[in-house]
Amino acid sequence: MDQSKAIILIDDDEFFHFTFTKQLKIQKFPHRLIAFMNVQDGLAFFKNEINSYGLTKIVTLVDINMPVYDGWDFLEEIEKGLWAELKMDKKLFMLSSSVDKEDINFSKVFTSVSGYLQKPLDTEKVNKILLDNEML
Repeated sequence: MDQSKAIILIDDDEFFHFTFTKQLKIQKFPHRLIAFMNVQDGLAFFKNEINSYGLTKIVTLVDINMPVYDGWDFLEEIEKGLWAELKMDKKLFMLSSSVDKEDINFSKVFTSVSGYLQKPLDTEKVNKILLDNEML
């Protein structure tokens, strides 16, 4: 397993965590999966821990709709300089079951966002994310 690359998942949906992890196993994902159930824990990781992991490449998936703090709150925080300070190859994708054009357009306002992915993520979508980001 190559520990220098990781997918970071921030989503409050336990079932999504389960299915996404299963899809990574099907794809024989050879890197780390670092998962959080809420924005607060995800932000704490980015602020305090990520640099100690020795990562050279990350793909971050953040759900938009979560209680307390949502994906937009996460973006507002990391765009205060945290994202730019990370010295690694990085991509960030927003996740949502919504096909709301406002959400899609709003995600484009943030420079850190590489794309918008609609849930559910089937095996084909997961494979495309991995291949497009050289994670397989």
